[in-house]
Amino acid sequence: MTGFLDIAAARAELYERAQPTRSYIDFVHRHGIDVLKVGGFCGALAVVLIVEFPGGFFDFAEDGDENAVGGVVCEAIGFDSETVEDLVAWPVEQPGRVLSMYRRAPLVGMWQAMNPCTYTFGRPLNLHRHPLDWLKAGCNGAAIVVPQLAARALIDLPGRFAPQDREHAHQVDRLIRNLSRDRMVVPRERRIAA
Repeated sequence: MTGFLDIAAARAELYERAQPTRSYIDFVHRHGIDVLKVGGFCGALAVVLIVEFPGGFFDFAEDGDENAVGGVVCEAIGFDSETVEDLVAWPVEQPGRVLSMYRRAPLVGMWQAMNPCTYTFGRPLNLHRHPLDWLKAGCNGAAIVVPQLAARALIDLPGRFAPQDREHAHQVDRLIRNLSRDRMVVPRERRIAA
C-alpha cells in the first residue's frame, strides 16, 4: 500500500504547485497545447522546478536548490483510464529527456494503447517520440516514458503501432528487438508543421 500513498502524496504536491504561472502559459502557447482537450488525458499539467536524479528519476525542487531546472510535469494514467501510475517530467527545453518520479509508467497514453477500440478498422496506435509530442497531438496515441517497461508494453499491444517517422521507428526497433516486424507500421517521410 505504500506505493499508493507515495503517488497520492506526490499528486497532492503537484496540484499544490500547479499554478498558471507565466512559464506555464508561455509553454502551452509556444507548443500549441489545448489544455481543455488534453486535461482529461494527462491529468494535471504544470511547469515547475524539478531536480533530476540518476536512472531517469526526478523530484520537485526545494527552495534554493541549485540543481533545479524548469520542468514540465504531467500525470501518467494507467490502462484503466483512471488510476494515476506515476508523474512524468522533462526539462522545458529538453523534451526528449523524459523522467519519471517512480519509474512505474511504461507510456503516457497507456489507456489508449491497451484499448482494443484504438485499433478499429486496422488503425495503428500513434506512437509519439516523447510526451510533449503526445500533448501537442491532443493526447492521441501514446509516448514512451520508461523504455525498459515500454518494450514489454509494446509487445503486449492488442494491435499495431506507428512511430512518428523512420528515425523514430529505428529507435523503437532497437528497443524491442524481439517484436515481430509486422506489428510496427513504419511511416513514410512526412513534414511536421513547426
